[in-house]
Amino acid sequence: MPEFPAALTRTLVSMLETWGIDTDPVLAAAGLTRMAVMQPGAHIARDDHLRVVRHALTLSAGRGLGLHFGSRVSLRHYGVIGHAMLSSANIRQVVELFIRYHSMTGPLLGISLRSVGPLVVVSRHDVLGLGELREFAVEEFLSSWVTVLGAMIDEPFAPAEVRVNYPPPAHSELYATFFRCPVVFDAGVVELRFAAAYLDRPLSFADPAMAELCRERCERLLRQLNSQGGLAEDVRRVLMDSPGQSPGIDAVAHRLHISIRTLRRRLADQRTSFREIDREIRHTLALEYLQETNLPIKQVADLLGFENPANFTRAFQRWAGCSPRRSRQK
Repeated sequence: MPEFPAALTRTLVSMLETWGIDTDPVLAAAGLTRMAVMQPGAHIARDDHLRVVRHALTLSAGRGLGLHFGSRVSLRHYGVIGHAMLSSANIRQVVELFIRYHSMTGPLLGISLRSVGPLVVVSRHDVLGLGELREFAVEEFLSSWVTVLGAMIDEPFAPAEVRVNYPPPAHSELYATFFRCPVVFDAGVVELRFAAAYLDRPLSFADPAMAELCRERCERLLRQLNSQGGLAEDVRRVLMDSPGQSPGIDAVAHRLHISIRTLRRRLADQRTSFREIDREIRHTLALEYLQETNLPIKQVADLLGFENPANFTRAFQRWAGCSPRRSRQK
């Protein structure tokens, strides 16, 4: 079962306590002890962390829990990954490191990066089917990135725009306070957009030697994680990190530093295939877009990397036994 840094759960519990909320019942309902959460360097099951979040949301309704929690997240929560990012030369390296190693942080959302003119767009994708926790996960991501990047450049980080895939919540006025930029609700996507010039901002704590040591350690941990999850899980992570880009089997094999033949053989040993994994992820994302947004079918097809809506419709009918339009009506 995927693990989650207990430091993040600990931060959430501490925040609830500052609000005067008794957290012992919250931990007990999640099957956790205070010792398990408070132990330095500990990890807990991701599902247990999500149970804490569910109870915390119930007890703090209307307060914007995800926004407040994200603003308390720092690089220290991510151990050696955080040290590697902190010792990087610039923001570009920080973003690249996070994308490469974020699977080691018990992520709730997939991630991808692209450029749109003078802007950098960081997109997150609900690949776990978070349901009622999606809003919390999105708020945490946006708030933590704005907070962490601001701390690294030692000045308020100013996004150009924030886009989220849900209607304005009851606490929507807090978004202006946390992000200080235009926020687009019901956008059908989750995006943090900021000026590309930020990528080359130097960091005052840059330490090339420390950065290299930390990256070597991250690589060892990543290899260990991949070996535990198997190659199928590794392929799934690559595809989750690239929705809309449709990397083929050759690109994925190159990313994983193995041959296409080896990739096919090892996936067959796990009784699956590249095509099956790709289908599974596209189907999951397609259902999310169709059932939880009002995006036109053409835009859904574009987001999933299909050349045209007709190809997407044919593929979806094979997956679900009905058309995308019919699925949305259901």
